[in-house]
Amino acid sequence: MTIYINDVLKDKIQHLQDIQVDIYPEAVEYFMYYFNNIIRNRIAHGNYKAIFNDSVAAEIFSHELLLDMSVLIHMLSRKSETDRMYRFVSGYKKYYTKLIKSEEHPCFGALFNDMIGEKIILNYDSIDKNRPLQVAYWLVNPYYERIYESVGDKTELIELRTQFLSKEFWEYTVNALTDRIENNYGYQSIKMEFLSVINGLFKCNITPEVKTLLGKANAAMQKIRQMQIQ
Repeated sequence: MTIYINDVLKDKIQHLQDIQVDIYPEAVEYFMYYFNNIIRNRIAHGNYKAIFNDSVAAEIFSHELLLDMSVLIHMLSRKSETDRMYRFVSGYKKYYTKLIKSEEHPCFGALFNDMIGEKIILNYDSIDKNRPLQVAYWLVNPYYERIYESVGDKTELIELRTQFLSKEFWEYTVNALTDRIENNYGYQSIKMEFLSVINGLFKCNITPEVKTLLGKANAAMQKIRQMQIQ
């Protein structure tokens, strides 16, 4: 695939990014790079009739146009995986720092609720929740880091990941789980998928202190599992 620096559509997308217009990450990747020297600028300029002199070229063009339309529909559905990831990470720290005024770390309570599956996400047309494993993948999987940096400053993602894998966050988590066990409240709604997150994080580049805390979190979750069964 050839990338042409001076392609008009690519410049338009770059301009929208420069002025910080909220556009879907998948749309940027798709329309900015995929097939841009074959289809995109012919559509943008309306100079595509010559394609139909060749039946193979016309068929390719038709399929690509249908693919364009499918991508647009997918974007409008607001169910894009990478778009949800971007919206989750972007502004996360800033939002909770502004919202939470207590002495505790502003993001830890929100991250904990994300991990146990309690956080409710309200949009104008939906009520949703993110799966704990899904959030963990967004934070630690390098695949999503590459996607995020294509449309935003990945520093936001890296900083949130650092907090997620920090000793302080897992101290907070162990204390929060222990409090629910000892006071016999709020354990019923904790998603057991969080246990898979804890076990998976042992494979990450974490300190011995964090590994110890993950072990304690694992033990607490095992206890909560038994309490949920009873």
